Amino acid sequence: MSGRERDILQARERAMAARARLADTMSEVQDRLHPRALLNEAWQEVRERGQEFAEEAVNIARTKPMAVSAIVAAAIALFAREPIYQALASLFGRRRETTDGGTELTSQAAPPSSAEGETARQYEEIA
Repeated sequence: MSGRERDILQARERAMAARARLADTMSEVQDRLHPRALLNEAWQEVRERGQEFAEEAVNIARTKPMAVSAIVAAAIALFAREPIYQALASLFGRRRETTDGGTELTSQAAPPSSAEGETARQYEEIA
């Protein structure tokens, strides 16, 4: 075998090795670009960022508890404003008072029980 044939054979072997490396690289690229692999990678990134965010939040809460409490209270008030309003309205709107005898008087007056017929009729007209 001459030197030229040996060079051609070595070139062919190098070309086959290069093709094999290229095929492996292409296979790896295809595996990385598979939708499931992309989704798993994205999910892993989201989890890592979430953990970092949670650790930062805990550190801030430890260093500034009053500020964090104020922010949490504001967020609760913002998101729960309707139930809070309803609770306060029912608390202050239906205030009950008691007499000395312990019977409850509500904000709505009971119909008069007097013998005066005129007053009773006026009450019925209003109600």
